Formats: sequence, C-alpha cells, structure tokens
Amino acid sequence: MLAYTGTRIGEALHLDWSDLDFNNKMIHIGCKPGGKPKSGAN
Repeated sequence: MLAYTGTRIGEALHLDWSDLDFNNKMIHIGCKPGGKPKSGAN
C-alpha cells in the first residue's frame, strides 16, 4: 500500500477505520491531533 499510494510509514501507522472510504475507494490522510507534518510546521 505504501508504494502504491505514496503514503509514509508514520501516516499509515496512524490510519483509523474512519479514514477509509470503501464506497469511493479513497483513503483520507491528514495531520492527526498531536501529530506533526514532515516539515515540522504547524
């Protein structure tokens, strides 16, 4: 999945079931509360 989607390991580890949209075949990847983007910016 990581190679196919370009997802980073940290992003994949923090996915929840609510991030998966099976009807539209999409995964929502975003900054979670307490998380930091790769750039370190907030």
